[in-house]
Amino acid sequence: MDSNNICGTHKRSIDLICYDCNVLMCSICSPKHARHTFDHIENIKSNFNDHDTTQTAPIDDNNTNNNNTNNNSSFTKITDIQTGIQSAFDSLKLKVKEYEQLQQTEHQIESSFKELHEFLIVEEHRLKTPIIDSKDQLEQQIDKQIKIMKSLNTINNHFKVKSNNNNNDDDDDESDRSDSQSLTITDTTDNYQISTIIRSISQSSHHNEFISANINTLFYFDDYPSLDSSYIEKIFGLGISLVGEIENSLSCDEHCIFTNDIGVDQGYEYLGTLFGWWMVRMGIVVFDVFF
Repeated sequence: MDSNNICGTHKRSIDLICYDCNVLMCSICSPKHARHTFDHIENIKSNFNDHDTTQTAPIDDNNTNNNNTNNNSSFTKITDIQTGIQSAFDSLKLKVKEYEQLQQTEHQIESSFKELHEFLIVEEHRLKTPIIDSKDQLEQQIDKQIKIMKSLNTINNHFKVKSNNNNNDDDDDESDRSDSQSLTITDTTDNYQISTIIRSISQSSHHNEFISANINTLFYFDDYPSLDSSYIEKIFGLGISLVGEIENSLSCDEHCIFTNDIGVDQGYEYLGTLFGWWMVRMGIVVFDVFF
């Protein structure tokens, strides 16, 4: 027989359990638990197996009359335990149901905000697309106007050089241009970015100020290939033949602009500027044609 089932005091089989003291005991130990609720192990087994009959081991005559009461008490205890387990399980079911509802609500919120986020992205793209397209068009127009300015400035510089050569003023012109370039910023890639150009235009109140601020980059004259003399003669020839037509086509205000801005009304410099103004009116980009 297993020693764990033997009472250490009386060396008898342990076949009773006291519910009040929560201890196992033999039949000789039972008087010490008088008025306590206890039961025979076999009765407990029988109740778990749903048997209607109760099998009990022989015990002392003093405890025989308590068997029926103990059996009923044992069954009640087991029923209470089962009820407690079911109650705990029912509580778990409620908690799980509440948790699942919260989880479902969380998923609904996530889904709603995801849809809202996607909608905002699409709406942002829809609203920004015409703005971006307009900016692109303006950038192209700005780039085209810059090319026109570069072309006209190049021709104007060539006319100035030609005029200075005829008047033996090469040294003064070179000195002036060197001084102007010495005051400008160095040539960097950032200076050719459209954002930098736009900022420079915004900060300039006059075209000369804009050209001077970018003389080492956009309007760097020494970087341009020199015009062949035959091209110069063609430009001069075309310009001379068109001077009368140009002057006649200019409004009074336009003619006054030339006189006030240039400060001269004759010579190569006036011819170059006048010819350049006509080219702007005609939409001709000389830089792309001759360079």
